[in-house]
Amino acid sequence: MNRSTQLYITISIGIIAAWIFLAFLPNEHRQQQSKMRLTEDEQKLTDFQTTLEQLPLYLGRKKDLDRQKTDLTSKLYTKEDVLNLFDRIREQAAERHLKLTEITPPVEELLYLNTIVPDSSTPQFLNIGLRLGGNYINFGKFVSDLERANYFRGVNRCQIDANADGLKEPTFYFGFKALLGTYKGE
Repeated sequence: MNRSTQLYITISIGIIAAWIFLAFLPNEHRQQQSKMRLTEDEQKLTDFQTTLEQLPLYLGRKKDLDRQKTDLTSKLYTKEDVLNLFDRIREQAAERHLKLTEITPPVEELLYLNTIVPDSSTPQFLNIGLRLGGNYINFGKFVSDLERANYFRGVNRCQIDANADGLKEPTFYFGFKALLGTYKGE
């Protein structure tokens, strides 16, 4: 082999090597990156299409939950419910031959209940104080009836005022926490 042939072969190998390192490999790398990005984009597109297909279901569920929240909120507390609760307590006292002289929910508490927007996830309570006149047995039965009521949530205070001579009927003060809502009976 002569020198010019060797020179041509060496130059050819150099050109091929330069082409591989400067053009082919970078282009191959860019194509692999493009294929990876294309695969990622296809996956994102598939996820997006799945989300779009499920969107009406999500929107319908949200509407149902909003409607249910509104229904529950409307059932939690109304002024009529408080008045009905007071009437029910008055009836229970009358059934036990007790004279109900005073029902005292704190005014601050009633004003506060009127200013807040009820949260459907938490129930609302009202502290109620009752001043009654009567005898001990009827008062005990009345308290027992109250404790079994579905709105009763606990005693806050119980006080008995009586004369030592026993001539005057005792007066009772009974404070308890009541769950607000629509009264549904026993």
